[in-house]
Amino acid sequence: VRLLCPATYHPHKNLEVLLDVAQIIKMRELKYRIVTTVNPNGAGARKFIASISERSLDGVITNIGHVPLPHMQYLYQQCDGVLM
Repeated sequence: VRLLCPATYHPHKNLEVLLDVAQIIKMRELKYRIVTTVNPNGAGARKFIASISERSLDGVITNIGHVPLPHMQYLYQQCDGVLM
């Protein structure tokens, strides 16, 4: 199951909760994958992206960076659900 979290990084969005969710997915060996669209501009965004690797969550969370609006429809079609 592939879940999409289409978001730019802002502290109030609390994207860090995805790290905790991914840790649970990994520990329980669930077949969920999370795709994020965080652009690595800004210290908070870079820290979030680095935390994925630091916590060995690369197999659960994949950050693909900024996706232009015309490509979002295709991305939504490739995923099973959306995390907001």
